[in-house]
Amino acid sequence: MANGKFNSCVTLTLWLEGGYVNNPNDPGGETKYGISKRAHPNVDIANLTLDEAKEIYLDEYWMPSGCENLPTPLDLCVFDAAVNSGITRAAQWLKECGGDWAHFNILRINRLIKYSIANENARKNFFWGWMNRMFHVNTACIEIETTNAEAPTQPITDS
Repeated sequence: MANGKFNSCVTLTLWLEGGYVNNPNDPGGETKYGISKRAHPNVDIANLTLDEAKEIYLDEYWMPSGCENLPTPLDLCVFDAAVNSGITRAAQWLKECGGDWAHFNILRINRLIKYSIANENARKNFFWGWMNRMFHVNTACIEIETTNAEAPTQPITDS
């Protein structure tokens, strides 16, 4: 059963992922709520419900990443990284960061930059979206840390 920590983290990640897209430049293919056809070939992506997406996130990302046992806001960092970059890579960064969410996010940003330098498609189509995502994750972490909240109050929007 999902707890408050999961619900808070998944809310931000779902907001960052958005709704249905089928970007021909995205190797993940058809995607909805961040759930891609490539990673979930047996899921009807176009008809995926929000509750089904949350269940996938809980069962395939939150629990396997051990997020329920991590302090806030490190749980948010690891969960969002597992969704965006894979559980294995998130686990590697978790080992390297020494429990420091800011160091974790620096490792993640550095990897995104290196990947984008080496991959023209990523650089042209996804780099600034990834940097925007990291802005929001870092902003949420700072808010959580400075207010002792369990989760950010809401994502930062331009409006």
